[in-house]
Formats: sequence, structure tokens, C-alpha cells
Amino acid sequence: MKVNKSFPIDINAPTILIVGKTGAGKSTLGNYLLKSYDNENPMFDVSDSFESVTKYSKFALLNTKGQSYNVVDTPGIFDTNDISDATTKEIIRTIVNCCSGIKAILFVFEAKRFTKEQKDVIDGIVKLLREESKQYMIAVFSHCNTRQTEKTDQLKKSWNADVRMFVNSIGSRWAISPNSELFPPDHPVHQLRTTELLDTIDRIDGVYTNDIFIKIRKKLEDATRNAKEAEEKRQKDHDILEKITNETITKLNNLMQKAQEYDQTAQNIIDSLKELKSKSCFWLGSRVMLESGRIIQMSELQIGDKILSNINNGIAKFSDVYLIGHIGKLDHKVKFAKIGFTKPNGSKGSLLVTTTHYIFCEDLSITFAKNLQPGKTKILILDDNQRTPVLVDDVTNEWHDMYISFYTRDGTVIADGVLCSCYDYCPPSQTFMDFIFLPMRLWTRFRPSIHRDNSLHPYVQFFETISNIIYNGPLAQTAKKLKTFSIITLAITFASTPLFFMMDTAMVTSARAIMVLFLISTSAASTGLIHWCVSPYVAKIYHHLNLSPTNNHDKEGFEKKNSMPSITPDSFITFETLNLFGRPHFTTLQIKSLEPSTRVFTNWKIKKQFENNVYGVTMSGKKTNAKRLFYIHSELRENDLMLQVFKSIS
Repeated sequence: MKVNKSFPIDINAPTILIVGKTGAGKSTLGNYLLKSYDNENPMFDVSDSFESVTKYSKFALLNTKGQSYNVVDTPGIFDTNDISDATTKEIIRTIVNCCSGIKAILFVFEAKRFTKEQKDVIDGIVKLLREESKQYMIAVFSHCNTRQTEKTDQLKKSWNADVRMFVNSIGSRWAISPNSELFPPDHPVHQLRTTELLDTIDRIDGVYTNDIFIKIRKKLEDATRNAKEAEEKRQKDHDILEKITNETITKLNNLMQKAQEYDQTAQNIIDSLKELKSKSCFWLGSRVMLESGRIIQMSELQIGDKILSNINNGIAKFSDVYLIGHIGKLDHKVKFAKIGFTKPNGSKGSLLVTTTHYIFCEDLSITFAKNLQPGKTKILILDDNQRTPVLVDDVTNEWHDMYISFYTRDGTVIADGVLCSCYDYCPPSQTFMDFIFLPMRLWTRFRPSIHRDNSLHPYVQFFETISNIIYNGPLAQTAKKLKTFSIITLAITFASTPLFFMMDTAMVTSARAIMVLFLISTSAASTGLIHWCVSPYVAKIYHHLNLSPTNNHDKEGFEKKNSMPSITPDSFITFETLNLFGRPHFTTLQIKSLEPSTRVFTNWKIKKQFENNVYGVTMSGKKTNAKRLFYIHSELRENDLMLQVFKSIS
């Protein structure tokens, strides 16, 4: 089967739809309108047989009288004998390309007959596009003889009752498709009849559309807008990352200018690091260097400690610990990679990290510890006041149940003399992860973290572990502004209370007190009502793949390749809501602990038997009471994961 070509179309232009039985001359008429009939390669292929050249619609763009139209030739769609899946899909594809409305439907049939099959084609069009579409239909007669083409009255006299009834039913709009064998395209009669058809099309008022076209057009517009917004967001993220990179380069240049001041400090660091024993490893017993030159185990780390994070051109860089994501003992053992290497002086060194912790390679790229190749991969170690690349000797596995994860403002640390990233099991980009943790770095400058226990800090749980945002509340910003406004209004009311007693009026003190009490009560009641309504509103829902037991993970808990995340009643999700002051509040729970809620402004609640097992966490990591009620937009369940959540709860 030969497949005809399609040409670019304008999705915003209305459509001229050419329909009719196979062999009626639809493609020929399309070529006449497009002035491509004499071309060696016409827009629409033409066949003399009674079988469709193709069962696929063909499209071309027509510009006439300053207006653009999409010309659609539809052979084999409306008159095919087998309504197959391919034919159905082609009809849908044709409708999609008509979403900006149909200017005219050109029904082409031979002048010498109007058969039942042709009537069936019209019925098929009306069934698909509805009865109103006949207001935009034009009857186009093909295969007319010489007299009928030259004098249109001769053709009109030859109409039988069926033809006349059909033409009258479509508003008496009709035209002639000239026979090129009788009147070539350059003949005045040919050009006159083609012009008459274009004029008839132009006289049709407006374009035909229906709810199907409107829905399709809306989806196309939404897709275009979403693509534009995604590109703008990507560019914005790129600009932010570039700004951060430039700021980092500026800081490094400033450090290089102060190289003289750090010479003695760097030498002290080198001397102290030489005292590290080869048995040290990156767990609670791993060692780091404080700014004072003292070496401590990681189990002694505290928020605010400045530790050696990098060294460049003999200049030591210290960075403070702003967040401890986890410290203590796990309820299960985790696989560690023990990385062995030989220092330039011949002594042995080793580093113990989780298998998915990132290590810096010779070119300052980062890679998983488990992916280091003995004898091939070079890592960066501290030697003689310089970062020195050395080959990895071996990588062996050990199992431990105690470890620490922490974060410096530089995102790096020199542990046991090896330059390491602070990040574990995340996208392989140090700059990207620095950007992800930028909000927490800024937050902790104003409100230092107090988190230091064996539970995972919520921010780390969202971004460094495998988590996925599966829901965004469209009114989250509105809810936050509403809460903020109500709190500010209440505060202003309280602050202005003394003014009511200081005003020089004839109102007695008791009356003033009653008025003040009324104002405060009204403001407090409105604030309380807003909090009662908005408090359950969910801004985001996170799905934690690494915390959810599924068949998509291997024995180490890592997601298998080529697998899709799934939701089960045992899956863990986190609700991000707002507290009284509009600040983020996080509640992590298993889906099985939820059930439908009948309270107004809510649709989910925590089951009573699970209430004592769930707690909330603030942005700073402080434990607080968990939210018991939640409201999400039930209409926003377009993605598969949210559908699974709804099914699991309902």
C-alpha cells in the first residue's frame, strides 16, 4: 500500500475538509485549490482506480485572500468497507487536525449520479460531526461535461429530485470541479469555476466547531503552554546554577589571594592527617579535621563544626556542618564499600562508605563507591598539601548497622584523607545537589537545625532519598497568603488595642472594652475559621520509593532498572501542609493508615488505630503533632500514581 505524504499545517488555521466516495475526484480538487495539479509531485496523489490510494488523510496548507486554511483530503476514511482500528485511529487523527474549526466541508460527487453510497457518506459525516455540520457543507460536482462546466444552469437543470433535495438541505451551496481534460488549469473556464468555489467558501460565516474540537484544542494549547513553562523553568534553573557557580569561583579566587595566610594552617592539617590510621573508615569511626587542626571521629560532629572540606593549590577550605541528616544505629545492616588505596609514600589507606555514596574522581566528577574500578579509577586524596590522584587498589564489601550522614555548606568533605561528596544515592551532579539543598542552607542560616538523632531529617528524606512529588495543590500559594493575611490582621488588632482606650471620645470605658473585645473576638474567630478550613489543605504529596516495599527493588533496596514505581497500601507518602503561621509542616505515613473523611473541607483522615504511630515534622526538623485530616483536589488524579493512591484509600 502506498502512503501519501503530508505537508506542514497551521494548527491555528481553520480546515477545509474534502470528502466523498473513492474515485469522485477529491484529490484532484485539492490539487486544483492548491495549484499543484500540473506539478511533477502534486500535493495529493491521484488514482484512476476505484480503490483508495491510501487510507491515511493528507494535509496541506492553502493561503488565499490573506487567509490560511488546512486542506484535508480524506480518501478511504468515510467510504471504507472495513471499519478497522487503523481506520478509527485515522478518523481521530483527522479530527485532531480540525480542532481550530472547519471552514467548509467539500462533498465531491459525480454530476451524473447521486447514489445510495454517496448518501451513506453524508450520513457518516453527519454522524461524526453532527447535524449542524451541514451548514458548512458545499456540494462539488465533478466529471461534468463541457456544456455543464461552461454554463452552470445546464448542470442545475440535470439534477434529479435527490440531488436537488440534498443541495437545498445544505443551503443551496454548490460549485463545479472542472475536468482538466476538457478545460486545462490555465483555461479561463477552469480558473472561473475554481474561483467560484473559493468565493463560496469565503462567504460561509464563521467556522464549525463542537465540544470535541474545543476539548482537543484546549489539550493542544495546554500541552504547548506546559512545554513553554517547562523550558522557562529549565532556563531559570540554569541561570540559578550559573549564578551559584560564579559565586563559588569568586570565593575560591578570594581564598587564593589569601594563600599566604593559610600556608601554616595547611601544613598543620597535613601533619595531623598523617596520624590517621589505615583502619579508619567512613562511618561513625571515620575521621575529619576541625578548623583548629584537631582530628575527631564523625560520631563527635556537632551542628556548626567547621571541618576540612577541600584543598586547592595548597589552600585549605573549611566549611561548617549545617545539617545532620542521620546519626546512630539502624534496625538493619547496610552494605558498605571499603575502598583501599596506596598513598604516594607507599603507606596504605582506606575509606568506608555506603555503596551509593559519591566519591570524587581525578577529573572532579563524582561516581558511586560501588562503581570504582580497582587499577583503573583514580580518586583524590590529601598528600603533601595538595589534592593528589591515586589508583584504587581494591573495593570490598562489609555490612554495618551504624553510620552518619551530614552536610557541609560546600557539599564536600575530606574523610580519612579522601575527597568525598556529602551526597548519597542521588543524581550524579554535585552542582545539581548543591542547588537542591540551597533552600536548607539558606534556612539554617536564620534558624539552625536541631536535628541529631537516628531518624532521617525530612528535607533529606525528600531530596536525597528516592522520593517523587506525585501531587501539587493548585491553591497552595493562595492558602499560604490567606493564612499570613489572617495572622497579620489579628496581630494588628491586638497591637492597636491601646489606641481605643487613648482616644478622646465620649464613650465610657466599659463600652470601649466591649468594642475592643468584640474586635479581637471577631479577628480571632476569622483567623481560627481560616485555619480550620485551610489547615488540612495539602500543598504537596511525596511518594518515597526507598521506604516503600515493592517488587521493583533489589535486595539492597535500590530500584531495579526499567521498572516503574508503584503504590501499595504499605507505601510511604508525605503530606506537606501549612501550620498556623503558613510554614511547611510534614506528615509521613503509610497509605494503609488513611481512610475517607466526611468532615467538610477534608476528604482523608488517619485511622484511629494509627494515630499514635504518626508524628509531624517542622522545616527545622523538630517533631510536632501530626496532621489528622487532609484535603486534596480529587479531580487532580491524572497521573497513575495518584490514581493508585485513591484506589488504595477508597
